[in-house]
Order: sequence, then structure tokens, then C-alpha cells
Amino acid sequence: MTLARTTLTSVVSWVAVHEDINGEIGNVLGARSMPAGEQKNVFVPLLRGTTPGKEYHVGIYKDNGDLKFDRKTDMLLRADDGEMMGASFVAF
Repeated sequence: MTLARTTLTSVVSWVAVHEDINGEIGNVLGARSMPAGEQKNVFVPLLRGTTPGKEYHVGIYKDNGDLKFDRKTDMLLRADDGEMMGASFVAF
């Protein structure tokens, strides 16, 4: 999967693609570490493909310092209103 543009402020962050399960983020399909700053055309390798018509979520995680992605120990970033920082999309 390719993201058109990302802008991150944390020194080490992860961009993760999640399945949608009843409007909530579900399984992680793939993740990629990202440096701070703006990046364009970012490729995130997925463990399996997406399904046309299904919704997916892209979340941003702050690395816990070990430089390895772990959904349980890396912090999913949220806005002041509690919403996940990232985006959602429908596969086609």
C-alpha cells in the first residue's frame, strides 16, 4: 500500500494499516517506521492484501525506544478529542 503523504513530528514513529472491525481498528496488516518530517509516496508492506469495498485505518504510533513495532507497547497517537491520529480509507 502507498500513502500519498505523511508528516510526522516524533523522532521515530510507525505508520500502521489496520482492518476495520465494526468501526474500530482491528488487526494490523502492515507497519513501517518513519522518520520525522514530511514524506511522500510512502510504501507500507502488508502481510495480506486488502478487500475491495472494505474500510481500513492508518494509525500513527510513537516508538517505545526499541525500534521494533509492537501494537501493545508502542503508543497509538490520539488527538485531544480521543480520535486516532491517522486516516481511514475504503479499498478499491
